[in-house]
Amino acid sequence: MNSGVRELRIVYSPVETVGPLPQVGRPTDAAALLRERIEQESVEVCIVLLLNTKAELIAVHEMGRGTLNACHVSPRDVFTAALLANAASVIFGHDHPSGDPTPSADDIALLGRLRAASDILGVTLADFIIIGDGTYYSFQEMGR
Repeated sequence: MNSGVRELRIVYSPVETVGPLPQVGRPTDAAALLRERIEQESVEVCIVLLLNTKAELIAVHEMGRGTLNACHVSPRDVFTAALLANAASVIFGHDHPSGDPTPSADDIALLGRLRAASDILGVTLADFIIIGDGTYYSFQEMGR
C-alpha cells in the first residue's frame, strides 16, 4: 500500500575550488560580485550570496528572475538555500533595471521578512544590496 509518504534525503556536495574562497566581508565586496552577475540584466534578478563563518563565499544562488520592476522572492527559499549549504550568513541582492538603486516599499517590506526569518533560523542576514547602473545601495552601509 502506497501512503504517499516519501523519505527526503538532502546531500550537500561542495565542489573543488582553486585557491582561497573569496572574502565578502564588506558591502563593496558583495556589490562587486552582484554587479558582475546582474548589473546588465533587463529584468529584476534576485541572488543570495551564502557565506561561511569567516565571511568567505561558499555559494551563489539565483533565487529568481522577475519583470521590469519586480521579482517575487520568499524568505523560505532564501533560507532553504542557506540551510542546505550550511551557511552562517547570507547577503541578499537584486538589481533595479531602471538603474536607480533606491529601495522601494517592496524592498523594505522584504527586508523585514528576511530579518524575521534570519532571527528565527539563526542564519545572519549580513546585508541586502540593490544594484543600479554603476552603483549600489547597501542597507548595512546606510545603517538600516
